Amino acid sequence: MDTGAAPTGAARDERVAGPPRRAVVFLSALLVGLSALSLYSYPLFHTVVEGISIVIAASLFLVLFHTRRLHENDYLLFVGISLLFFTFLDIPHALGFRGVNLFGGFGDDLPTQAFMIQRLLLSATFLLAPLFLTRRLWVRSTFLAFGVLVGLAVLSLFVWRNFPVMFAEGTGLTPLKRNLEVVISAMFVLGGIGLVVNRRFFDPVVLRQILASIACFIGSEISFMLYASPFGYTNLAGHLFQVSAFFFMYRAVLVTALVNPFSLLFRELSAREQSLTAANESLNALADISGTAISTLDLEELAPALLRRLCAVMGADAAALLLVQDGFVRVAATVGFDNDPIGVRMGRGFAGTIAETRRRRYVADIQTDESILSVPLREQGIRSVLGVPMEVGDKLIGVLHVDWRSYHPYDERDVQLLEIVADRVALAVRNAQLYEGKRRIAQIFQESLLSLPEHIDGVRYARTYRSATEEAVVGGDFFDLFPVDAERVGVVIGDVSGKGVEAAVLTSLVKDTIRAHAHEGGTPATVMGMTNTLVEHYSGPETFVTVFFGLIDRGSATLTYCNAGHPPPVALRCGGALSLLGPNSPLVGAFPDLAFADSQVRLELGDTLFLYTDGVIEARAGGELYGEQRLLAALLGLAECDPEAAVETVFNDLMRFSAGTLSDDLAILSLKVVAR
Repeated sequence: MDTGAAPTGAARDERVAGPPRRAVVFLSALLVGLSALSLYSYPLFHTVVEGISIVIAASLFLVLFHTRRLHENDYLLFVGISLLFFTFLDIPHALGFRGVNLFGGFGDDLPTQAFMIQRLLLSATFLLAPLFLTRRLWVRSTFLAFGVLVGLAVLSLFVWRNFPVMFAEGTGLTPLKRNLEVVISAMFVLGGIGLVVNRRFFDPVVLRQILASIACFIGSEISFMLYASPFGYTNLAGHLFQVSAFFFMYRAVLVTALVNPFSLLFRELSAREQSLTAANESLNALADISGTAISTLDLEELAPALLRRLCAVMGADAAALLLVQDGFVRVAATVGFDNDPIGVRMGRGFAGTIAETRRRRYVADIQTDESILSVPLREQGIRSVLGVPMEVGDKLIGVLHVDWRSYHPYDERDVQLLEIVADRVALAVRNAQLYEGKRRIAQIFQESLLSLPEHIDGVRYARTYRSATEEAVVGGDFFDLFPVDAERVGVVIGDVSGKGVEAAVLTSLVKDTIRAHAHEGGTPATVMGMTNTLVEHYSGPETFVTVFFGLIDRGSATLTYCNAGHPPPVALRCGGALSLLGPNSPLVGAFPDLAFADSQVRLELGDTLFLYTDGVIEARAGGELYGEQRLLAALLGLAECDPEAAVETVFNDLMRFSAGTLSDDLAILSLKVVAR
């Protein structure tokens, strides 16, 4: 419900005139028919009246609950939830009435007690409902609260039997019952006053229907306050008032909500549609930014540009985007401020209030409005402020607000435009946050796969790693260097097929398996065989690993290695000669029960071992590969066998060749055996 634009023309004339004639005729005929039925059988009359009340109350709940996302406020939703629990209490009232009395041993007091509980519930509901014109209703908590109250009431009636007497046989209504009727009537009156005070939130026709319903409830309370017999005329009048009350509530909710949803109860939807039509030019101006907001993952790049364009379109002087974090609303980006406003706690200040209530808010003059304590905005000379929450589903992302340093009147079109932008920005921010979280995890994972000890006795080394694309943070390339015992050092380089987290998990498995079995004293071929069994068991048939694993024995100056389909490392001799350590074994993980072999070469003091993944030799310039020959030529040109120089020379050479563009990730590890 919203103030909206008033209807015009014939529709306006028809609605101002009051309920359609057919509705008046129907209600009159219904009341006459029910009165006639009471002459035939009052218990049957009573059962029919309560049945009508139960059906209408349950129907109102269903409609209001399932259309709750269309409501501008939660007034009617709160009433609808109360009506659901009204039906639970009206059943024992109807079935315990004299002449029906399905509850043996309770007498006439049970239906009276149940009636008083339901009326206390209804009157309190109408008294409190105006609060939810400006506050958010926590639906689950409301259901729980009503459920607890009604549950305790039912236990009091049927189990504990300690509810106060309301109707005594022979004497009639008790003084407590009459006094409670006065209290209930007063709460209905106050609820009606609350409606009138907040009438700007209601369509005039809907307001009159609800006020008529409350008036009928008050009439029924007065009638029920006076009767001496459950079959008396005042009891009859009270039930006819009750039927009328539910009829008017039915008119206010069911007919207006379902037959005329745009022009009546949910008129804000029509207003939004009209605002969207009027805002086409502004939306077109923001279309490119909205597209960017959905597609980009770089919030730092997106937010300032979006805020600048937003200010230009809305004629605002400043704007701010704030994100929710740890109970605070923190500034992510601003434009138009000399100093960025500080973040605020949820519920504090302008942005904090929007975040807590999750409702849009407009302040015409923040300099004088005492309801908002927002010192930073006042210090910046801001006067008018418009802000909306940013949400993705049920998750609150943050707040977006635009600001003017001179008075800016409220404009529904501004609100609609800002809400559309907020939806797009919220989605972009959420995607960016998810991406950043995954990227950080992937980066830590990748660093762990490429981490090497700071120092190993008898070995100098250098290494580098480069991803082919910035997005592919985790690849399948890896290397490792670790002491096995006092004399031997293990060296590993490999490449797992595939990319992303799955490839990284397999990479970690291969790396850790090689390390673990190397310390058990096995040869490289033995270790590779056990690694093959593990990879083949835990990965699919399309997954394989090329890996080189060698053991450098510094005492005997030998390198024992198993090269399972990996590009051949290069041994650079002190005298300038080069030798390739080509594959001697099949790919790891391709098939079960493969045979792996060991080979052995000497590595004298000063010799350098250069290991790399296929991203090096497969770097491209157009259709031409960098290749093995260019790699060997770059290594031959080195003045000395230095690991750092070897890594730097080859990497710079292939980056010049490929103009800085890589077609695959690459990893390089170069090590030199030195005296200890």
